[in-house]
Amino acid sequence: MLARLAFLAAAASLSAQQTPESATSLSREVKDVFERCAKAVVKIEATDQHGELSGTGFFVDPTGTLYTAY
Repeated sequence: MLARLAFLAAAASLSAQQTPESATSLSREVKDVFERCAKAVVKIEATDQHGELSGTGFFVDPTGTLYTAY
């Protein structure tokens, strides 16, 4: 039982040590993707009989095809 607890403590310690590196790596990857794709992201605003509407989307090809979440 004591050996099992020691193993779990060591595994938790190792996991805690790896988390900041993983978070930093993920943060860098997200920033890289944003820098490459930021110009393709759009904000859409409209007004209809229900009021003001807004949303987002992104261009997927050079011909202007736009995908939205609607």
